[in-house]
This record gives sequence, C-alpha cells and structure tokens, in this order.
Amino acid sequence: MGVEIRPATINGENHSESVNIGAPVVLGLQPFALVDHIAKVDWSLLSQIPGERGGSFPVAVEELKHILNELNAHILPSTDNESLLKTIAGGSVANTIRGLAAGFGISSGIIGACGEDEEGKLFMSNMGLSKVDLSRLRLKNGTTAQCVCLVDEVGNRTMRPCLSGSVKVQVISTFI
Repeated sequence: MGVEIRPATINGENHSESVNIGAPVVLGLQPFALVDHIAKVDWSLLSQIPGERGGSFPVAVEELKHILNELNAHILPSTDNESLLKTIAGGSVANTIRGLAAGFGISSGIIGACGEDEEGKLFMSNMGLSKVDLSRLRLKNGTTAQCVCLVDEVGNRTMRPCLSGSVKVQVISTFI
C-alpha cells in the first residue's frame, strides 16, 4: 500500500512516476478535530482575556464564546481584500497534513474525530478541499474543538483553545 514507483516512457525517455495505489503515504493522528478562528486584533482585547499574551492557554466554552463575541470590536482593519476573521481547519497535525496534500501533492490522511456540528462540517470541507483522505476521521455526536487565534499588530499569536466537551477519537476505535 502507499506509493509505487514504476518506470514510464515519455517521448522515448525513461521517467518515473508516483502512483497512489491505496492508503495515504502519510497519516497524521489528531484526536480532536479543531477549527481555528484567526483575527488580527488590537492589544485591548488581549488584556481582557485570561492568560498571558502569546502562547496558548485553554479556556472554557463560555470564555471562547465571550472572546468570539468581542472580536468585532477589536479586529484591526485590513489593508488587503482578506477577510477580517478566518475560520479554517486547524491544529498542528491538520495543518501539516493539509500542507503536504495541497502544497506538495503527497497522499495524506488524518486519523481523528469531529463533531456533527457546523465546525465539524467546516473541518471536513476544508481538509477535503485540500485532498486530505478523511476515511479515518470519525463523525461523532457532539462538538468540534475550537481555538481563537489572536494576532497582534506585530504578528505575535495568542491562542485560546477550547477542547471542553469536544469529541475525540478513542483508543478502542477501529480504523482498518
């Protein structure tokens, strides 16, 4: 399974081509599917949320909702046509797998779970558009994890993930 290299002849010259004949070449394990809400914000919002500026500090569902509600008042204006708030599939593993699939054309998949909610649909759509194999991603009744990624004027990131009550893949799940 994976990639098979076989010789090919093009215009009389020998070339090799990669042919995907089964499972993805790279599989990433991210137990919680995660959706990132990314916005450039002013310092005043960062002083209102728990934890230090920069880095990552877990928050409860109520705090996540509060931060998301406050974003509109604190988003910095954009000089280009980009959306002021981006919501995309996130998490280190998902970002890596998506980059391998979309950026390099490497057959990649993700192992994990997402909720049957709007965030879960967004996660699956975003990863699917990047041609990530989702056959090992389990849909579960519940919510998908979220993270607010606040970027200040100089590009420093302050992240507030909320994994509370989010679905995740369990060790006893079968993927094969």
